[in-house]
Amino acid sequence: MKFAPSCKEDLTIGIDTSGTLVSVAIIKGNKLLIQKEEPKKFGEDRLFPLIHEIFEAKSLTWKLINRIGVCVGPGNFNGIRVGVSATRGLAMSLGIPALGITKFDAVALHHSDPLLITIKSVKNTFFARIGSLGQPFVSDIDNLKLPKLKNLAVIGHEAEAISKRFGINFHKPHYSSSHAVSIIASGKVYKVSAPPTPYYVNPPRIDQNKQ
Repeated sequence: MKFAPSCKEDLTIGIDTSGTLVSVAIIKGNKLLIQKEEPKKFGEDRLFPLIHEIFEAKSLTWKLINRIGVCVGPGNFNGIRVGVSATRGLAMSLGIPALGITKFDAVALHHSDPLLITIKSVKNTFFARIGSLGQPFVSDIDNLKLPKLKNLAVIGHEAEAISKRFGINFHKPHYSSSHAVSIIASGKVYKVSAPPTPYYVNPPRIDQNKQ
């Protein structure tokens, strides 16, 4: 699918519902216009009301949005589906590009390799990836095995604890997830090969009793 250059404002909206927060950010060029997030305890169906509140605060409309970025995971299965489905529907109705961004890339934005990136999973486990081209895996601190890489650092979930356990440096993300998603999406070209799809490190768990 190809999108022609738009005469709209150069606004990009970033959405992340893959974790414990519903998070939305809007940037104009490289400048953050507004960002808002709230705990999932208020419900994943708060995504559109949250966007509406942001639009009202800045007197924006969907007609001004040039492209949409969404965090496609890894993370909460239902949350990922909500964000991806909403983004695909919006992009189709508005005729603008929709781009899927992994949580790994969002967390590590503007940090350099070698880098262990960790994202919260269930219980005491986390999703992990080493470097921008590494193969994602699931682990916990006790079973984590790290390669011997000079200047390896860690960022993300339990980064400080992992840093202490393995004697490596830890970093904090430069941006919230939705802000990072909007930055990455704004830099993508207008040629999009396919709509965003959920990104799972492990296949989603299905309750066999409901089949």
